[in-house]
Amino acid sequence: MVGSSLIVISMVAIGCGPAENPRPALPELSLIGTSEPVPYSENSSIALIDSNRVCMIHSYETQVVCGDRSWNETITLGQDGEGPGEFRSALHVLRGPDGAVGVFDGALARVTVFDPNGRVLLTSPTPFLLNPVAAFDSTVTGRYARTALGEQFAGVPIATVHLRTQEIVWDTDLPHPSEVGVRTVSERGLAGGARSSSGVITFLTGNHDFVDYTQDGRVLRTFPAEGYREEYPGPRDIEEYRSRQFLGSTPGEAEVRRYSEEPKRYMHLGNQMRYDDEDRLWLLTLRDRDASSYLDVYQDQEWLGSVEVRGRAYGFDLLGTLLVVLLERAKVDAEGLPIRAIDWYELHPN
Repeated sequence: MVGSSLIVISMVAIGCGPAENPRPALPELSLIGTSEPVPYSENSSIALIDSNRVCMIHSYETQVVCGDRSWNETITLGQDGEGPGEFRSALHVLRGPDGAVGVFDGALARVTVFDPNGRVLLTSPTPFLLNPVAAFDSTVTGRYARTALGEQFAGVPIATVHLRTQEIVWDTDLPHPSEVGVRTVSERGLAGGARSSSGVITFLTGNHDFVDYTQDGRVLRTFPAEGYREEYPGPRDIEEYRSRQFLGSTPGEAEVRRYSEEPKRYMHLGNQMRYDDEDRLWLLTLRDRDASSYLDVYQDQEWLGSVEVRGRAYGFDLLGTLLVVLLERAKVDAEGLPIRAIDWYELHPN
């Protein structure tokens, strides 16, 4: 049964600032629902479509599954194939207007948009491996991968696609801060990607810095990833890495040993970074994750602290005052697979 008590909040104390300019407060969470069990999947993308419906990718069935908080009323979107409403490799699921659901197919380089009843509204080509940075409306914006060999650069390409006309209306290369004379700890690499309501696009570079870009792709500023804490993989992390498949093969023992001896990354695999409606930046960390997981929250380039959620978290999404977290329980089902669930939280001002 879902409890009504507030979830514990973890936050590092800092010195007080001027009284007339108080530090923004970290929101509190209360657990309000659990969807369980949800399909076991290698893909951790989930989308909060409205206040009572969440969608996730079921990688083993090449489908997207949407359900309510109790997970009693579910619908499936798509199937394996290349025709209308079909997928070869569903990588991202995303919220759209009026209850629409967008599914981004990496292999077919396209997005399929479904209405709330599962009917196909449109299909639009996208740049290769488009990774959206915000929910879509008539357009979708995301980073993508180059398919042709060419000059290497430290940043990432990003584009905006108009879904009905299928036109690329904006396409540019986001430079890494080091390429334009802005100092950062890491000199290459941009991970994640999230767009605020004002149009600022934020990426993580390495484990130590964030970089903000203007709407036209210029470096606006960098700020420290204060929430990062160096931590090494635990037994459950190592076992998960050992069983992970890439291009049909699992890592060898030398790779597993190297992984176990290196600090964890700050952010979870995939694009696990979001702005909420209050323009707070949320990031799913790889800290702990045995009994609890942690999301770090930033606002106005300041770290507010860490929010603790139960279970081993794999993905999350935000809408209004709602937070959903895709997680794994410590127990297993009858087939020996860890039980997956989606927990629903309400955000409260602190």
